[in-house]
Amino acid sequence: MKITISRLRGGYTLIIIIAVVLALFPVIGVPREWLLYLFLFLIYLAMANMWNLLAGYSGLICLAPAAFIGLAAYIMIIMTWVGIPVYLGLIAGGVVAALFAAIISYPVFRLRGIYFAIGT
Repeated sequence: MKITISRLRGGYTLIIIIAVVLALFPVIGVPREWLLYLFLFLIYLAMANMWNLLAGYSGLICLAPAAFIGLAAYIMIIMTWVGIPVYLGLIAGGVVAALFAAIISYPVFRLRGIYFAIGT
């Protein structure tokens, strides 16, 4: 199947439109509960994708993705408590979680079977 450039541009256009609409939700007055439910849905969707990649495709039972999300959330909350804007706290939480994942990945990926699950 050959993918043409015009087909890719259409896909990017749709992604940009969706991102702009989602960014405008707080501005146009969408109720906060809807934003909370949308945010939680997207977090659970990301967690399901992480689980699918690790357990589904590679066959590894991993408990770490929930810890990475929790660490990122913890860093974001700590940074917002000290007065740093939420978007900077969100970026910092993601960076800290990614660094932590990179640090533990080297020794953990040498483990096999149940030891991998325990190590994570």
